[in-house]
Amino acid sequence: MSWSAGLMGLNSAATLGPYYASSRCADINIKQTSQSTANSACVRFGSATNPCNYQTVVADGSWHVIATNVKDGTKFYVSLFNGDGGSPSGLLAY
Repeated sequence: MSWSAGLMGLNSAATLGPYYASSRCADINIKQTSQSTANSACVRFGSATNPCNYQTVVADGSWHVIATNVKDGTKFYVSLFNGDGGSPSGLLAY
């Protein structure tokens, strides 16, 4: 699934979702395809205001696992944290 965080300011965050984990994969993976970079990403389970499970540094062009062993049907959100502004976009696999 593709995603776009829209224009993000310096040192800002954007939360995407909700999404629901599928039976295709037990992990949640993210890949940036834009030149703008989100510095890190995390998964928030259940609600967009719940705490991050942990933050993962992400880089353009590579897949990054941001959660593992996720049960089918679990509701989640992805938060992106950006230190340098821009409009990050990419792909999400779950």
